[in-house]
Amino acid sequence: MATQAPITPEPANEDACAHQSSPIAQLFSVMLDRMALAIAAEHEIEDADIFAPAFDHWLRDAEIALSNLSDTVCALIAMPVSGAADQPLRDLAFMAYAVMGAETAAEADEARARCTGQLLRSMISNGGEHRLMLARGSALLSELITLDIYRHEPEAEVLIEGGVSPTL
Repeated sequence: MATQAPITPEPANEDACAHQSSPIAQLFSVMLDRMALAIAAEHEIEDADIFAPAFDHWLRDAEIALSNLSDTVCALIAMPVSGAADQPLRDLAFMAYAVMGAETAAEADEARARCTGQLLRSMISNGGEHRLMLARGSALLSELITLDIYRHEPEAEVLIEGGVSPTL
């Protein structure tokens, strides 16, 4: 006769509801979902024909998704940190804020450098209980910075500032 041996590790038997996440962790999860929606909405309109009948709806959906993401990021960075584990979540939200708020090519380049640098890798490796959320946030942020709306072309900046128009 076989002897009894548990095959399920102990942590799997713990109550999943016993862990209470902080308000920052809860809002960070919402931010990740909204960032994924905003990226998907932007991808829908990037190569779409502007004369397509549904383009107005796609554009409105993208604007709403970006507005919701922006509101969530602003709320997240305004929240007080309740523990050491929350700081990396808030730091990543600050990175998203920097990317979304960049007004010049130099600011955009600086924000991109922060998002792909050693700081981000260090945040994920030291993220503790939020490591998976930070990894997902890093992946989404990497995709967000490649969107057309966050590319700052020098020619466009000259036109916006009222400078001389580029010659063809």
